[in-house]
Amino acid sequence: MKTLITTLNSKFIHTSLSLRLLYVASYHEHDVDFKEYTIKDSLEHIIEDILRMQCQIVAFSSYIWNIEYIQKICAMLKRRQPNIIIILGGPEVTYEADYFLKNYQIDYVICGEGEVAFPALLKAIENHEKIDITGVQYLGHISEDVACVPLSYVESLDSPYILPQDQDNMSKRILYFESSRGCPFQCQYCLSSLEKGFTFF
Repeated sequence: MKTLITTLNSKFIHTSLSLRLLYVASYHEHDVDFKEYTIKDSLEHIIEDILRMQCQIVAFSSYIWNIEYIQKICAMLKRRQPNIIIILGGPEVTYEADYFLKNYQIDYVICGEGEVAFPALLKAIENHEKIDITGVQYLGHISEDVACVPLSYVESLDSPYILPQDQDNMSKRILYFESSRGCPFQCQYCLSSLEKGFTFF
């Protein structure tokens, strides 16, 4: 099934490493691609662009700066293409999957790190299999499981930093390089405080 991995960055110069990691974790076995928009793009432009790609599945990486836009986009996509499957992931949805599943027009939430859960979910959807994947939530299947991926597995994937899709514009954009996961601090106001452990690549 044709799948788009996408997000809305706060600026054009920003790049989303999460999209690229999901892509390199999936593209050998699934028909996936990724594309980034910004919160300054018109919602109508984003909707038309996604629909033009004729995807059956769209996955959004969700953050505090784009979640309200994503809610509107999901509703507009479902209105235009009711059978489209929408997946949300990212820090903004990880710890409140139940809320987003009930209040957004979406099908699945991936809680936690997606490099294993995302391709497993695509495989289950494509094969019409029962979905019981750590970190994957949907209405009728809500748990507190949060997916955690060994960094050794992430290191075994193709590099997300030298993809052909990025070559034309990378000199004009910021490359975010991941050297660790987790946070050594426990700041009360930050979602990262809910994650346990701090590991280096």
